[in-house]
Amino acid sequence: MARQASKIMSIADKKVAQAGLKTAMKNHTESVKALSAQTKLDAKTRADAVKLHDTSVAAAKKAYDAAVKAAGATLASAQKAFDSASAKATKLQAAADKGTEKLTSQIAELDAVVTAPANAKSVAKEAIAKAASQQPALV
Repeated sequence: MARQASKIMSIADKKVAQAGLKTAMKNHTESVKALSAQTKLDAKTRADAVKLHDTSVAAAKKAYDAAVKAAGATLASAQKAFDSASAKATKLQAAADKGTEKLTSQIAELDAVVTAPANAKSVAKEAIAKAASQQPALV
């Protein structure tokens, strides 16, 4: 077994050891201060990043809300235009159906008319002339 070192020192060795320990303590204190300063700087950097993040999120949310509002307005406008066009188309379809019925009835009435022979024009002229001669003159 090794022998333990003696705890007795000379004054010069003690002063050298104390000076070394004081230097080590000074260096240690400076390291602790530097570490503390770096920790504060890191905390400030993190706080700035959180603030930037929160600002970015708020701006994005605001832009999103504006886009949703604009899209809603566009959709409402398109729906209104569609409803108007649909109502107009319904009215036009009803008018077309009514016109079809009217034309169909006119065709049926025309089909019901008895047609005269080919010389009907001359017969019609004679009938008109005869009717005109039989009417008393209006003076």
